[in-house]
Amino acid sequence: MLLHAIILAAGRSERMGCPKYALADVSGKSLLESMTEALIRFGCDNIAVVMDKDGSLWYQRHMPARADQLRLVVNPKPILGRYTSLQLGLAALPATEAVFVQNVDNPIVDHGVMQALQKALPECGYARPVSGDRGGHPILISARMAGLLPALLEKTRDVKQSLQHFPRKDVNVKNAGVLININTPEDYKIYLKQLNG
Repeated sequence: MLLHAIILAAGRSERMGCPKYALADVSGKSLLESMTEALIRFGCDNIAVVMDKDGSLWYQRHMPARADQLRLVVNPKPILGRYTSLQLGLAALPATEAVFVQNVDNPIVDHGVMQALQKALPECGYARPVSGDRGGHPILISARMAGLLPALLEKTRDVKQSLQHFPRKDVNVKNAGVLININTPEDYKIYLKQLNG
C-alpha cells in the first residue's frame, strides 16, 4: 500500500511570534525536518509540504535535499484559509493513494498510531486518533476521499465542514502526544517537557 502525506505549514504563527516549522525539537532539528524524516521512515512515498512564500525561502535554505520524497508547495494566499493549503497539497500528490494530513503545529509522528489508522481506514472516509475523548493528529484520508475532497473544499471553503461530509473512524491510541498543538510559547515549552519525559 503506497502512502502519501501532507504537512500544512503555511500559517502565520501570530500567537507563537515566530514560524512554527523552524522551532527546534529536543534533537536540535526543526519541527519540519523531524516530521519529514519520521514520515519517510514510516514509508510515505510522497510528502507535500505546504508553506507560504517566506516559508518556502526558509525551506530552500534549511531543509536537507530529499527531492525523491519531498515536494515543496507554495500557497500564495494562505490568508484565505487552511482549506487552500489542503487543496494545493492534494493537487501536488499522485492520485489514488491514502494520504496522512498533519499540521506542523501538531508535530508528533508516531508510527504505531499511523499503523492503527491504516488498519481502521474506511473505504471512502478518514480515520483519526483519539486520546481520552479528544481527537488528534494526523488524520488519514482514503484515496477515494482524497479524490472527492478538493471540489468540496472549494464549495465549503472550510476544512472541518468538508470533513463532516465523510465517514469518520475514531481510533483510540495510548499516545496523548497526538493532542499536542503548539500555538504559543507556553505550548512549545510543554511540548519540549513532554519529549524530555
